[in-house]
Amino acid sequence: MPVRKCKNYQKVSQNISRIDVKKLSQLIGNENTDTNATTDATAIIERPMINPARFKASISASRALEAVLIVLEGQSIPYTFVDSKEWQKPLFEGMSETDTKVKSIQRGIELFPEYSELITKHGDADSALMGYHFLS
Repeated sequence: MPVRKCKNYQKVSQNISRIDVKKLSQLIGNENTDTNATTDATAIIERPMINPARFKASISASRALEAVLIVLEGQSIPYTFVDSKEWQKPLFEGMSETDTKVKSIQRGIELFPEYSELITKHGDADSALMGYHFLS
């Protein structure tokens, strides 16, 4: 996900990461013009975590969601929302680990061993696992 750093303009000055809408739009646009790409694409978006106890993370998730929706709507790409449990339950079934990020890495490497280095570097395989779940 292309991001950029900027000031948050609150009382205490700090930097935040924001999705670079222009770069994301170009990235998605380039994918849609690929000769192998389908024109029937639909984006599957995991419903963002909104939790008053994790205010900063919730605000960040909301900002990211809005930026992604702006790009998708600007390119007339339909989208649907899913809850994390919807795809995690069947894919993590039988795993003893409790940390979902660890489970995501383990299952991602199991299903996509050719991308194990990338999955480990990224810290999860959530997007790939979502796609795998909804396409299988």
